[in-house]
Amino acid sequence: MPVEKSPGDRVVGATINQTGSLIIVAERVGADSLLAQIVTLVAQAQRSRAPLQRLADEVTKWFVPAVMATAVVTFIDWWFAGPECLRSATTRSAFRSRPGCSTQSSAGF
Repeated sequence: MPVEKSPGDRVVGATINQTGSLIIVAERVGADSLLAQIVTLVAQAQRSRAPLQRLADEVTKWFVPAVMATAVVTFIDWWFAGPECLRSATTRSAFRSRPGCSTQSSAGF
């Protein structure tokens, strides 16, 4: 939506001259401009971390390795005990009744 300007009015970058000619005096250039200030604020925001983000990073630092270790232990347990032994292990005596199943599993049954 066009806004009319009179002599002496301030204009900003991206002002469109629809008719006539203009003489413009730059009051702020380079690092003093509004665009440069916005760029600086965005860069600071991207470099900094929110407190909640730091907490999430700290939890992740311990949670992910714990989940991976649990997965490895579970894989090894299933590799050696097999699903047949663990599936039938509703009681301690179930291990004794199945051929190939030990009396104690690493699952704690």
